[in-house]
Order: sequence, then C-alpha cells, then structure tokens
Amino acid sequence: MEKEQLLKEYNDLLLCNDTASLFKLFDIITMLQDDEKLSSFIINNKQKLMKEDPILFIGKHVHYYLCEDRINEGIALLKQYQDAPFISVKVEEFMQELMNEINKSITPRKPSSYNFENVKIDINSNQPERIAKAIKYLSESNIRNHLNYLKTVLIDTKLNYKFKILIEFILIEQGVNERISIRKDDGDTFSIIPANMVLPFETNYFKEGESYLSSCNESPSIIESALELFKIVEVRTYPFSFKSIVDNPLYACEIFLYLSKEMFYESPDIEDLILNTSYLREEIDEIINKIREIII
Repeated sequence: MEKEQLLKEYNDLLLCNDTASLFKLFDIITMLQDDEKLSSFIINNKQKLMKEDPILFIGKHVHYYLCEDRINEGIALLKQYQDAPFISVKVEEFMQELMNEINKSITPRKPSSYNFENVKIDINSNQPERIAKAIKYLSESNIRNHLNYLKTVLIDTKLNYKFKILIEFILIEQGVNERISIRKDDGDTFSIIPANMVLPFETNYFKEGESYLSSCNESPSIIESALELFKIVEVRTYPFSFKSIVDNPLYACEIFLYLSKEMFYESPDIEDLILNTSYLREEIDEIINKIREIII
C-alpha cells in the first residue's frame, strides 16, 4: 500500500474510538514505521486496549519493532511488559512464548540429544527455562524410572518450591503409590502419597469457585483474570489449597474479583466486598496481603 494511502487511512481512523478501528490504526502505524505516531497512539490508547485485549495489544506493540528487525528494541519492550503488574496466566504464557520465539529466531539451531543426564544438570541450573525443559522431559517419561533421584530433589532446598509442585503433579498424574517427602522454601517438610492425591483444579473447592465465577455478572476479562488468580493461588499453595485461608470458595472468588478489578483500574468498593463476604475490613486486608505474598 502506498504511503499516501496509508496516511489517508491513518487520518480517517484518528476520528474513531472503537476497539477494532484502534487496532487497525495500530497496524497502519506499524506499516508507516513512524515512532512519533506510535508514541502518541500508545499514550492515548494503551489503557483502553490493554483492558480490551492485552494479548493482541502487546503482540502488535512488540511486532512494530520486530517487523523492521529492531530485535533489541522489541525484546526490551517485551521485558517491560513481563515486569509489569500481573494481568493473567494467559497473558504471561503468551509473552513467554513470544520471547521464546524471538530467541529461537536469533539463535542458531543445534542438534538435540536431550536425556536424563541433561535433566539432572538443568534441574540444578537455577535457570527457569532449563528447569522447565527438564520437568517437561520428566512429564513425558515414566517417572518411576527416576523416583530415587526425584525423592532427593524434592527434599533438597536448592529447587524452588514452585517447580517442585510441578513434579508433584507428574507423580500424581502417573499414580505413584509411595510416600514422598517434600521440603518447601521456608524449610517446612510434608509427605504425600501421590496416588491418593487430587490435582488442584479437580477439588470440589475449586470446581465450586469456578462455577460461581462463570455465573457472575462481570465482564469476561474480569472473570478470566479472577479465575487465573484462583488457579495460581491453588497451585502455589498446593497441597493445602487456598481453602486453608478462606474456607468458603464463593468468598474466595469475591476477593479474586475485587483484585481483578483493581488490576484493570476499576476502583472496586471495599464496602461491597465486606458485604459480599461478611469479613471485617481487617480480615480482608490480611487475606489480600496473603494472596499478594503467594503470587509474587
């Protein structure tokens, strides 16, 4: 498309404020490669478009730089979004996948011969991507073949508990019927028999909360964000569940909805939350602080 035609469409779309037109305007700015127009667009529309479709907005913003081989600028921008306040698991996963794709595109490919010896090295690497690769290998293998090694890993203090949880899930999914001891980051130790455990999203507590959220009269983005918060908290508190903090899953979901609205700058009313949960203000503050400690 000729530059004159692009500029004409750009000027026509400046008068529009609907989401579809704004994203089309973003595409035209990308084709024009005009940093000044981009800066003005971001200042005026970022908050609205991040609320409507954060994945599409972040993708287009990063693509602005990548499509002209401004790789370092694109990576720096993506890192800024990754360091920004949490939106949802889907957005976090999208950004990580995008970062992986960028890195893959600029890294020469090497022959792969990944095996269990690599797993043992990567588990101790202190690098999240390498640890995740090792855990993926374990999930695709017969975990019983590596049980003695994993018992040592799970009781050791080196591996962060958030990764130990993923190994726990593999043990549960494969029905390992042995008592396994696990040490958390704070030094507390507990034991489980994986075959007797239920995964966090299969508990009655989670299912009841999930059902409640799906029936709430809130915007889809708020509900999705609240559900993602619920999932994160359930995973990171496993095997004890958020139920140990808030026994009623409906009250828990009201709190997750409140936090989601805060994330989307909707200024929710704390008095409504008090009314919906029957908690005192001090109790709610304490619960919210615990949630923030869990998800950070």
